[in-house]
Amino acid sequence: MDLNVNDLAYSDVIMKTRSEESTINFCRHLGLLRGHVACRRCRRQMAFDINGNRWRCNRCRRTASDHKGTFFSNVHLSKDTVIRFMYLWCKQYCRQVDFQHEFRITSSSTVVEWKNLMRGVCLEHFIRNPVVIGGVGHTVEIVECVRVRSKYHRARRAVHEWVFGAIDIETTEGLVIPVANPDAATVFPLIQQRILPDTTIMSDMWIEFNNFQQIGYTHFVDPVAHAATNHIKSVWQRAKQAHKKRYGTHRQLQSTYLAEFMWRRKFPGDT
Repeated sequence: MDLNVNDLAYSDVIMKTRSEESTINFCRHLGLLRGHVACRRCRRQMAFDINGNRWRCNRCRRTASDHKGTFFSNVHLSKDTVIRFMYLWCKQYCRQVDFQHEFRITSSSTVVEWKNLMRGVCLEHFIRNPVVIGGVGHTVEIVECVRVRSKYHRARRAVHEWVFGAIDIETTEGLVIPVANPDAATVFPLIQQRILPDTTIMSDMWIEFNNFQQIGYTHFVDPVAHAATNHIKSVWQRAKQAHKKRYGTHRQLQSTYLAEFMWRRKFPGDT
């Protein structure tokens, strides 16, 4: 089946999930369900029983769940609901109440849990495929920003949550990562992991960034106009706007929200 999921409209998704069989075939195409299963006893290819949603070995009569070890393990929603939910989340079409109305979900916590799961998938992607930028002839802007502040210093003291951001000017590839502390002991190892050697790094004035040359980078600072970090600060501004739109973010979920932001920026055709 020659199919580009980025070209699908919601009506196409509805058609592809109109029946149990079509939904299963669509899930197999997306890689969410297995297309082949071997019997654990005789190693022969098992046949799929659409009526029982199980794989069966015609020789040993053993069966295997179609969901075990897949995205649908321990999922209580129907597969067609999950696929439609995923599509709407990717396209940012629905608010919380819209999801509940569209899928007849009575519990708001169910929608929250599924949104958390989607962001967890984004985080897992970047754990498996860490973003590495820069290199010879590349310029990377970096910045450290605090995500939480006490407004006017009058509210109860808030915990500062620091974020390290970087963007490759040549490729526009970027990253935003939460860090425990904004010190060189924390940031330098991260830079060495995510920014290739011989990169020209631009930053605003920060005294601990003055030792970049010692770890293989060319460092340029513009302490007056801060023009050298306009690109990454623009990216961070968009991340903060999403944060404010949600009226804040739970600290334990910060990494998943930043992963979602990175995913939507890296794969704009999917959103």
